[in-house]
Amino acid sequence: TPAGLRVEANGCPIEVSERETELLDTGTIRLQNIHFDVNKATIKAQSFELLNQVAFVIKNNPRIKGIRVEGHTDSKGRPAYNKKLSQSRADSVLRYLVGQGVNAGVLEAVGYGDTMPIEDNKTKSGQDANRRVEFVITKQE
Repeated sequence: TPAGLRVEANGCPIEVSERETELLDTGTIRLQNIHFDVNKATIKAQSFELLNQVAFVIKNNPRIKGIRVEGHTDSKGRPAYNKKLSQSRADSVLRYLVGQGVNAGVLEAVGYGDTMPIEDNKTKSGQDANRRVEFVITKQE
C-alpha cells in the first residue's frame, strides 16, 4: 500500500496523507476521517477539505468512469438502523462530491451497515475503524 494517495493534475500534486486514507490494491480508497454528526448523515465541516481533495482527484482522472461510495458502520445498534444510517451517509458524501463538480453519472452510493467489518467490533479501536467511507473504483478506461 502506498503512503497515502498522490495524484498529479495540471502539474499540481494532491496528497492525502497515509493516516487519512488507504489506497488498497483492489482500487478502493478507504477514508477513516470523514466525520458525521452522531446518528445523522450530516457531514461535519472538518471533513470538507479531505472530501474536496477526493473530488479533485476524481474530476482530474477522466479514466475513472465508475465509483461506488460505500458507507460502513460499527455493530452498535440494530442492523436495520445501521444499514439505513450508512446508506444516508453514503448518499450525503455523494451529494457533497456532486456539489464539488464531480459528474453524478460516475457515482453510486451504497450503505452496508455493519456487514463488512475490517476490525473486531468488540474493541473501541475496532469500532472506530469500522465506521468509515470507502470509494471503490468500479469502472475505468
